Amino acid sequence: GLAHFQRAAFSAEHSGDLRASFAAKLELLALVSDRSGPAAASGILADVRQIATKLGEPAITARLHMTVAQTEAKRGLLENARRHISIAHRILTGSPNAYLEAYAGNLDLAIAVLRSEFDFAKKCGFRALDMAQKSGVVRIQAAVLANMGNMFFEVGEFDRAREQFEKALAAAPTHGPQTIGSLESLARVHRYEGEMDRCLSKLDQIISLP
Repeated sequence: GLAHFQRAAFSAEHSGDLRASFAAKLELLALVSDRSGPAAASGILADVRQIATKLGEPAITARLHMTVAQTEAKRGLLENARRHISIAHRILTGSPNAYLEAYAGNLDLAIAVLRSEFDFAKKCGFRALDMAQKSGVVRIQAAVLANMGNMFFEVGEFDRAREQFEKALAAAPTHGPQTIGSLESLARVHRYEGEMDRCLSKLDQIISLP
């Protein structure tokens, strides 16, 4: 995957396509940060910032801040992540974009669950879900539903958690990490409810995925 994005970034840069270059390098930024840490991705981040400045588009700048927020959250730097999400929200206030608002809201939701801020998580989650549905992008809908499931699970509302995970699977039925995560979460719900047969059935589904 890394090699593909490197080739994509090189081709886009060679052709002078700034938007394609931004998209490819943004993916590279996330991958390299996850794999080798932020120091290894510092050069890519500088390139992406420069491209975003040249393009001068609010949606582009908001996407950059949200990608940085996501990488910071994965490192446990939740306050740094929230600062970047807040910047993205301010940008999107003046330039509405349902998908990006859902993306930002989903990050808010995930961080709130990690910090056990469940009232705030519910508020973020329902708004993010509304934006995700308006965007029509099934992948972000599934992501928000899965995080809503995590939230309900943490507060012991297992019926509502199961409902959200099932909706997440129905929204984006794929064989990727998102599907595996939702199946694992459903197995966890069934285990806590004492339904071991259903728990094992979900684990078998994961094993049988291509």
